Amino acid sequence: MIRIMFVDDEKAIRDNLSSLVSLEDEGFQIVGTAVNGLDALQKIPNLKPNVIFLDVSMPVMDGLTFLKELKKSKYAKIEIVILSGYNEFEYAKMAMRYGARAYLSKPVDEDEMMVILRELKENIQNRMQLTGSKMTVTSELIAKVEQVKKWYRGGVITNQEFENYFIMHLVVLSEAGKDNISSDLLKDLLSDTSELSSYGLIRSRGCVYSYLVDRQIVLNSYHNDFNGYINGMILRLRSFKKTCAVLIDVNSLSIQDRPFRNLYDSNLYEMMTELFYHSELMSFINALNDGQKVHQTSDKRKLLHPLQEEKCLVNIRDGLENLNWNTIQDSMEQLFQEIRQYRISIEYVQEIRYRLYYLMIDLYPDIKWNKCDFWEQTYFNRFPEWKRSVMEWLEEIYQACKEKVKEKYLAGRMEIVAWVKRHYKEPITLKQAADHFYLNTAYFGRVFQKMAGCSFNQYVNELRLEEGKRLLDQTDKMIYEIADEIGYTESKYFISKFTEKNGLSPSEYRKNHGINRPL
Repeated sequence: MIRIMFVDDEKAIRDNLSSLVSLEDEGFQIVGTAVNGLDALQKIPNLKPNVIFLDVSMPVMDGLTFLKELKKSKYAKIEIVILSGYNEFEYAKMAMRYGARAYLSKPVDEDEMMVILRELKENIQNRMQLTGSKMTVTSELIAKVEQVKKWYRGGVITNQEFENYFIMHLVVLSEAGKDNISSDLLKDLLSDTSELSSYGLIRSRGCVYSYLVDRQIVLNSYHNDFNGYINGMILRLRSFKKTCAVLIDVNSLSIQDRPFRNLYDSNLYEMMTELFYHSELMSFINALNDGQKVHQTSDKRKLLHPLQEEKCLVNIRDGLENLNWNTIQDSMEQLFQEIRQYRISIEYVQEIRYRLYYLMIDLYPDIKWNKCDFWEQTYFNRFPEWKRSVMEWLEEIYQACKEKVKEKYLAGRMEIVAWVKRHYKEPITLKQAADHFYLNTAYFGRVFQKMAGCSFNQYVNELRLEEGKRLLDQTDKMIYEIADEIGYTESKYFISKFTEKNGLSPSEYRKNHGINRPL
C-alpha cells in the first residue's frame, strides 16, 4: 500500500480529503494528518508516508519552510503534492521549485487527485523495485520507462534506442476473480528470478498492467519465439492463480515521428477489441514483419448508425419511464446484436455504456449510479460477460426506478388526500383539484380513481357524509346548517345522499339515536 499523509491547518479539509475517493481500493492508505509543517516533521518518522498532500499557508511552519526542512532530511524522497488556494498560486510555483511533484487547487477535484496519485504510485513502485531488492529493475530500464511515460504525456519517438524493447499488456480476465490482485502482477511472479530486471511497469490501470520489456533477455530462453514466450508467461501467471491474457505491442516503439500516445492507445484498443469478441483468445501480437502486421485484425471497425443507436436509447428511456422491462430487454438485445455484428471497437463499446449511464443520470439525478468504466474494473469482461453485466446493471436500475416511482406515487397520494381533506367542506370540483396539482382533469380523475378506489366526487361525498353524521351526533345544529357547513349548497341534496348511504334521513338518524335536536 502507498502511505498518504495530509498536512493542512483546516480540520474540515483534513477530514474531507480522504472521503473524495475510495483510496484503499486503489492501493493507498491514509496513515495520518498534521496541522502544520512542524507537526508533520515530528510525525513523519513514525508514520513513514510515501506521499504528502501539503497546504502552502499554515501557522507555526508554512508549506515552503517545511519543504526546505524536508529536503535536508533523510525523508527527502517523499512525494509532495501542494494544496493551494486561489490567491496562493505564486507560493505553489515556488513549492514546485523546491521539489513538489504536483499541485492541486482547492477545492480538490477527485479526478485530478486520482490522476496524480496513480502517477506517483507508479513512480514509487519503480523506485522501490530499484532500491528494495537485489534482483530489481535496472536503472537503465527505469530511465527508459520514464521516457516512455514522458512520450505518453505528449511527444514522439525520435530515436532508435527502443528497438530491442516491446510493450507487454497483461489483462486480468474475469475467471481470475477479484481477490489478491496486486499493484504489480510481475513483481511477485518474478521476485525469485533475475528476470525481474527485464520488466519495467509503465502503468497499471484497472485490469490492464503494462510493461516495458527487454526483448533480448526475455526471448533468449525461447529462441526469440514470441509465441513460446507468451505461452510460458500465461502458464506462470496461472501458477500464481492469475488468469491473464498477454498482449504484445511492438508497433508503438517501432514507428518514429508520430504521436506516441495515439499509437499506444490505438494498438492497445485494437488488441483488447480482439480479446473482447474472442472468448478463447489468450494472446495477441501486434508487430511488424517487413512492414506488415504479423496478426492483422479485420478492416477498420464500423460505428453503429447514429439513428439506430439513438432509437435504441430512446426506447430504453421509454421503458424506464413507463416501467416496461420487455421494452428495455428488446432494445438492448437489438443493440447487442448490432455491436457484435459490426464488432464495434472497445472504446466505442465503452462510449455506449457511458451514454446509458448519462441517460440514467438525466432520468433520476438524485440516485447514485455506477458508471462501470472498463478502466475501473479489476478484471476484464469479454462480450458475453459484458452483455450479462450490462443487463444486470440495467435490472438494478429498473428496480430502483420502480421504487422511485412508488415513492413518488405514495408521496403524491398523501399530498392529494391531505389537500382534499382540508378542502372538502368547500364547494370543490374535480377540475379545481386537478388545476391545483397542475394536471389535466381527465388524467387526474383516472389517477384519483386508481388511488382511492372510487371517483373524486364519491370520495368527497364520503368525507362530507361522515362529517355530517358526526355533527348530527355531537351538535344541536339544524340540518340545513350542517349541510352548509360540510359543503352542500342545498340541504335537500345532503338529506338525499345521507338517506341513500345510511337508510335513514338525518332527522330519523337523530331520533333513532335518542337525540332530540331541532331540524
